[in-house]
Amino acid sequence: MIEIINEISDNLRLSQNGLWISTDKTENFNFSEELSADYEIEDDSIWFQHRNNIIKIILEKFGQLNFMLEIGSGNGYVTSLLKNMGINTISLEPEISGLINAQKKGLTNLICAQFNEVNFKGRSIPAVGSFDVLEHVPDDTGFLLKIYDLLSDNGYLFLTVPAYNFLWSYEDEYLRHYRRYTLSGLKKKLLLLDYKIEYSTYFFSFLPLPIFFIRTIPRLLNFKTYKVKNFRKLENKLKFGIADIIINKLCALEISILKRQHKILTGSSIMIVCSKKNKSR
Repeated sequence: MIEIINEISDNLRLSQNGLWISTDKTENFNFSEELSADYEIEDDSIWFQHRNNIIKIILEKFGQLNFMLEIGSGNGYVTSLLKNMGINTISLEPEISGLINAQKKGLTNLICAQFNEVNFKGRSIPAVGSFDVLEHVPDDTGFLLKIYDLLSDNGYLFLTVPAYNFLWSYEDEYLRHYRRYTLSGLKKKLLLLDYKIEYSTYFFSFLPLPIFFIRTIPRLLNFKTYKVKNFRKLENKLKFGIADIIINKLCALEISILKRQHKILTGSSIMIVCSKKNKSR
């Protein structure tokens, strides 16, 4: 994998803790409270599990991917899935807390840097995955343009993002989101940047109403005592009896729909795949 690192960038070096960093970066790293909190809930979370199942199904639609750059890999939850699928993955994450957690899972080839700190070589990467990251980026257009330039011809970009600004809540603010998306709006943005849309769907079709009533309304009412960190643990850790059974059945239904090559018409999340078709700037 060192050879692949050298093929995609010429300004990375290994740090003392086994992470790749840019050659001009000192070993002063940022820690993320949000990633540390997520690490405590990911393995028990239906949300994280179902998103991974969706990602797996969509990736399988595009044949065997040999290599992927994952931008914004967090604690390595999706990275572990990619590894189990046999996809060689290099993970880019600016927060060292997430990468330390990824190392605990036995993951390697981890880059601790901001996307714009790494001088990736143009047209050097056949596939990029960025899962619930785009909403964290102030300039999402510039971010997508930079990915376009580093993708090899016919390369793929796999994205998941949260849906619908009317579902904005304290959770979005806690997670430092800049926006939520609609499928039509995101497709339009990608097409304007010369991407070709290969596949798109909503998922978590059963969550918009619960999110609106449980998260959005407290935000609209300026309910200051709403503690996001505590509530996220409650949402993901507790099992709610019959409700938990229903949620699992709804997740299974979505998986069945996507396996039959259909699409989901609404939901609190979006999955979109686009490609670069032999174009240069």
